[in-house]
Amino acid sequence: MRVLFDISTVGDRSGLGRWVRELALEFPRHAECHVTFCACGSLRGVASAAEFLREHPEFDGSGLGSAGFAERMMAAGAKLARGNGGRAPLRRAASAAFELMIRGASLVANRIPAPILAQADIFNSPFGRLTAASQGSARMQRFLTIHDLLPLIMPECFTDGQRAAFARILASIGPRDWLICVSESTREDLCRLTPVRREQTFVIHPGASSDRFYPCVDPERRAAVRSKRGIPPGPYLLSVATLEPRKNLPLLLRAFARWARETRNEELQLVLAGGQGWKRQALLEAADQLGELRHRVVFTGFVDEAELAPLYSDCLAFVYPSFYEGFGFPVLEAMKCGAVVVTSQTSSLPEVIGDAGVFVDPRDEDSLCRAIDNVYNDADLRVRLSRSALERSGQFSWSKCVQQHLAAFRDALAARSG
Repeated sequence: MRVLFDISTVGDRSGLGRWVRELALEFPRHAECHVTFCACGSLRGVASAAEFLREHPEFDGSGLGSAGFAERMMAAGAKLARGNGGRAPLRRAASAAFELMIRGASLVANRIPAPILAQADIFNSPFGRLTAASQGSARMQRFLTIHDLLPLIMPECFTDGQRAAFARILASIGPRDWLICVSESTREDLCRLTPVRREQTFVIHPGASSDRFYPCVDPERRAAVRSKRGIPPGPYLLSVATLEPRKNLPLLLRAFARWARETRNEELQLVLAGGQGWKRQALLEAADQLGELRHRVVFTGFVDEAELAPLYSDCLAFVYPSFYEGFGFPVLEAMKCGAVVVTSQTSSLPEVIGDAGVFVDPRDEDSLCRAIDNVYNDADLRVRLSRSALERSGQFSWSKCVQQHLAAFRDALAARSG
């Protein structure tokens, strides 16, 4: 089967980028699948896809017909911005001109060469509108991955532009298209909130690489990451998330501070690892209100993937009180490292965790305080949950994820030819 795979988002630093990168590495290992990569997003997406293919010259990148053009445009824009350094009016004008160039040139970047479209049996988009593949052959089956329905469920967490972009993605789905949902929870949301029919959907869980996420027992590596990220000696609770409202981190701050004061604990710390996100001000204000406990909260900023296994492995517990997750990559990664997981009993998280973690109500501070107290004081519980996490996480792999993709592709082709 000939699969045309859009890797526009391969450079994204979130779970979406990881999903695309891992599938792109895994698909070509299956003999029944001939993969051609393409990029149907912005010029930046085309440029990052081209860079990925340069890093992996063994792959066929013939679908990126506009890659060289995209990279030249990006380089020209960067040169234009540098050339107007400190002169604000010129810098703004250069930025506006470059944005117009980007928008116009994206029309070129979004075009997939007709011969490639004509040969494809499957067009697989991990995120984005399906219109780029609208001119494919009648037999070509279009697949779109739905990671979550957040812009519909929590619209207050998104800008007008982000909500409009998501609406355009949903509008591009036709009655003959197929949807891959990253969890059963996401499928239920999709079928409840949109006209998509259940028989159009497949549920395929992502994985977590055992090469990058594993119990790190090397004390020197753990100590090196601690030192780099400013984490003092002693036990710590860890949360890995973009600093944005749906991650519910102010609740974690309040519960941690309340528990520390009520128990008069003087050693436990709270480490919040993640990049700056949308509407993060409430979290920063909550941290500033901790008074004498503020020094026991560490904001690491964005953490490189290579540092995550030592961080996950070294924590007393991984705490993730998110309001909503389409899947929840950090939870699975923590489990792969043998971390004790405390998380919300909402959306997809029970589906991922099974019985290998402690569940809390994400709107109940008392619930989270009790969970912190239990995992801190019960060493036997921590040992049991760590073992359960390692066992449970073994059910999720990228190889299994790709095999399920191929099975879905075969089913779609059989359904259309039947």
